[in-house]
Amino acid sequence: MTIITIWTCTTEGDNCGTETTVHATEGDAVEHVRDMMRNILKRKPRFAAAIESATAETIKGVWEDALDGPCIIEAQTVTLPPFAVAIYETRHGDETRLYASSDDARAWRNQIAGENWAARMDDEKPADPTEAADAYFERVGEMRGDFFRIEELEVSGSLALAAPPPDWRKIADDLAGALDSCTHQIGQMSGMFDDEDGTIAAAVEGADEATGAYRKAVAGLPVAPSRGDDVPRVCLASEVPGNWAGDWLSITKRGTSAHRSRDAAYCMLYQEHPELRTE
Repeated sequence: MTIITIWTCTTEGDNCGTETTVHATEGDAVEHVRDMMRNILKRKPRFAAAIESATAETIKGVWEDALDGPCIIEAQTVTLPPFAVAIYETRHGDETRLYASSDDARAWRNQIAGENWAARMDDEKPADPTEAADAYFERVGEMRGDFFRIEELEVSGSLALAAPPPDWRKIADDLAGALDSCTHQIGQMSGMFDDEDGTIAAAVEGADEATGAYRKAVAGLPVAPSRGDDVPRVCLASEVPGNWAGDWLSITKRGTSAHRSRDAAYCMLYQEHPELRTE
């Protein structure tokens, strides 16, 4: 017998009934809960950040706070019986099949005997399928060299689980942060290199647009409205309503983008409004 561990996930709450699902790993169960909350709470962006940052230890609490119901993720042990390997040997070649049980393998044996009895056997076929298969393979084994055998296959040792999927959110966050740092450094060196054709400026603008779009997508929020005026500026994220993925905002003619640092926010501002640069 082989003992394996599976993970069950039972959820219940507002706007959803009770559901129990089975997963190969704890991580799979957590991602299932995360996907459910993304779908159920897509019209409630205030929960977006908590959903995306939740871990195996905290996602139950996020579910309970948002949907007012239990979320239970727990390990279960399952005992598997030996598998059955059915081998059908003929003079034309062998065929091997894997079955969940010996009964299933014997059913294939009975099927072969039943389908070929009339063509190869002179005697009346017994009513019992197993008895008929015994008589059939005894006869064709002698006449044709056709044999059928069943062997048990027991999985031994530990099961090798697939490697966990990459944490693309963390990778993307790290890339966005590195890109912000690069564009900031390029902005610091503005004027030191010839950029007559605007290639460098265009590359920086594209990078800033990409990181800004990514962070808005992560937050699940549209560009925040201005405070009633259109004055380009840099300000703290706390000054503008919304759940921003950064501490500083750059408000420009193209919209509002969030940044991790004040320098990065000013870099974006000066890219869009070079006339505001004072140094």
